[in-house]
Amino acid sequence: MILALLGLYRQAREAKNPGTFEELKQITELSSDSLEGLRAQKSQLYLGYKILWAIRLFLNGKKFPSGNIPEPQWRKYVHEIVDCISKQNIMLDLLFIDAEAYFQIVAILFYKGKVFDFIREDKDKQNKMIKAQ
Repeated sequence: MILALLGLYRQAREAKNPGTFEELKQITELSSDSLEGLRAQKSQLYLGYKILWAIRLFLNGKKFPSGNIPEPQWRKYVHEIVDCISKQNIMLDLLFIDAEAYFQIVAILFYKGKVFDFIREDKDKQNKMIKAQ
């Protein structure tokens, strides 16, 4: 999903539809059918923040519009997200969107909590496997 959103984000950049914060503020007031509403929803800025929001949502184990992601699926998503957001070209896009928001997402991986504990648990398993060999 993140890669699909990044593809749309890059298309918006190529189409020269950067969007503005003013448009984002007005998006709730615009009809989703209106030309202005559609343009705002397809803007580079809107899609960029949507990507960051989706990453944070998945890392926190939440699904849209409500509910939680089942544990086995969440574990898979965490691995995919960490792999994805640490690739140089993707990292550069996310930093360009909003560097502070990107670093807040990365910080989720290092602050004690569910994601941190899961990653540490996996790291411990890998270390045990390496020692066993």
